[in-house]
This record gives sequence, C-alpha cells and structure tokens, in this order.
Amino acid sequence: MEKSLSKTLISGQFANGEEPKVRKTSDPVHKRVDKISHKILQGARDLIDGKIERRMMRINLKKGNTKLEEELAYWQAKRRTLKGTWHTIVICSPLPNAFVSDITPRKIYVNEGLLTSLECSDDELALVLGHEVSHLLLSHTSNRGTLSMSLKFAELAMLSLIDPTGVVSLILMSLGWKLDGLTEAKFSRDHEQEADDMGLKIAAISCFDTASGANVFAKLGAYSKVRGGGQEAFHYSDSHPLCSQRGASLKMQSEKNNAANHSHCGHRRKQFKIVRNFLS
Repeated sequence: MEKSLSKTLISGQFANGEEPKVRKTSDPVHKRVDKISHKILQGARDLIDGKIERRMMRINLKKGNTKLEEELAYWQAKRRTLKGTWHTIVICSPLPNAFVSDITPRKIYVNEGLLTSLECSDDELALVLGHEVSHLLLSHTSNRGTLSMSLKFAELAMLSLIDPTGVVSLILMSLGWKLDGLTEAKFSRDHEQEADDMGLKIAAISCFDTASGANVFAKLGAYSKVRGGGQEAFHYSDSHPLCSQRGASLKMQSEKNNAANHSHCGHRRKQFKIVRNFLS
C-alpha cells in the first residue's frame, strides 16, 4: 500500500504522458541530496531533543502543569516519527519542489528541478528540506489532509502534499491541469511562517549557512515571475506570503540562527579543515 502511495506521489510531479523516473541511489545527484537530507534529519532530531529536555526540566519545577505535559507528549511523539531509517527519493522532474508526507513515512521527496531549474546550493536546498520536515513535525501535513477529503486522491496527492511555495500548483494550472479545491489544499500563512521559522533553526543546527540558504526565495520569486507574466505569482492566494517577504524575514532571522551560532558546527568545520589540509 505504501509503495503504491509513493508511486502516486511521484507520478504527481509529472505532466500527463510523462514517464515518472527517479534517480538511482548510486547516482551522484542522489548522493548529494541524500547527504543534505540526512544532515537535516539529524538537525531536526537535535532540535526536538532540546524541546523535550527543556519541557522536562520545567515540568520538574512546575508539577501538575497540564500544558507542559501535553507539549512534552507532543514533541516526544514527533521525535518518534524521526526514528528509524529514512530514504531520500530524487524525482527526475524539472519542477522545483520537495515534500514530506505522513502517508509514506520516513521518505523525503526532492524534485531534481531544485538543482536544475533553480540551481540550488547545498545551503539553499537544506533550507527547503528543513522547511518541509518542519511541516511534518508541526502536523501541518495531517491537518491539511483532513480538509481535502472531497478531492480525488490523485489531486490530493499533488496539491495537499507538495511544497507550499505554490510554484508547482501554478505550473500545473498553466499546463491545463484541473485542480479542484485549490484554496482548501493550501497552507495558511501561519503554517508557512511556522515552517519557515523551524526550518531555519533546523538548517542552522545542521551546520548550514542559513543567510545564504535564504537566497532560495529570491530564486523562487524570479522563477515564479517567468511563469506569471512578469509578476510574482503568489498573489493568487492570500494564504502564501510573497517570496521576497519570506526571504527578507529569513535573512534577518539568520543573524541569530546560523551555523556560526552553534559551537559544534565550528568544531566540524575545524575538523574538515584539518583533514583537507592533510589530504592536500
């Protein structure tokens, strides 16, 4: 069942008539994306571990605090979703997109278009993946699935589980795909902001340069303008902040949430420099 659902999600990234393809795990492109994915997943685990530890300490100080106990139970459950072996699936689609779905656990889907159409750097791709993992951790994927039960499953798979930037939906509409319930399947602005904020923290704790990574929104904005006739296409829905606004906000936040602010990242860079100098 899960394998069938995964195939449906992958097929949703291609126009009618196109044969769905994915990169082999031995492919250099897959290896690059997989390495970034696993760093982001470990960063997410570290972030959640911190949330759990802080709440346990506060509960010890405030016995019987129901809210803290509920928060602790929530993050402990989310930590369990990050356990086990995760798989990265690189889809040979030119659409710049990535997503994580709770109906196919422990899989990160990444369209090759992020590397080709947008030419994402490692830092930019890390920010995108941090954003997507955050939607799962914040239960956004589950929430929006319940809003779209009336949609045909293929449309639900394409819309309710894709990157909330809106780029993919826009392209599909331009290709003549009929997508019912567009408004219902979109994330709210609050969800976008929450995923942006947590995604930035995950990328930072994973030792990526978040200030550089935030440039991905400028690329998305430019990409959208090309498809939107010269205007940033995200005006079509009030549920999505403009790429320019999101990029500027993340640039500001990156001053406090960046790899440079995590001591373990400095240690890793030092180790890498020593090894590099030794090899040279």
